[in-house]
Amino acid sequence: MFLVYAEEARSRYLRAAVPSAWSSVVVHNAIDYHQPVFDTDVVEVSSIQVVLRDDGSSTRPWTDAEREALNAAANPVKEQV
Repeated sequence: MFLVYAEEARSRYLRAAVPSAWSSVVVHNAIDYHQPVFDTDVVEVSSIQVVLRDDGSSTRPWTDAEREALNAAANPVKEQV
């Protein structure tokens, strides 16, 4: 069930961060349960994903613009007060 949640979060995140590459595919996902996770815990989630070509025939490399958009979304600049 956790992979379903992770996939939903990944899909929404990519659609918001990189609309041109939201049709990406996870090529590997795994979960190792080392201890229980509680709703107050901070967990790290990662996956290997590729972007599909427009016709869906195969994968293509991430563009520089897509990588920059992902990096910007993952590392937002905090406003100085």
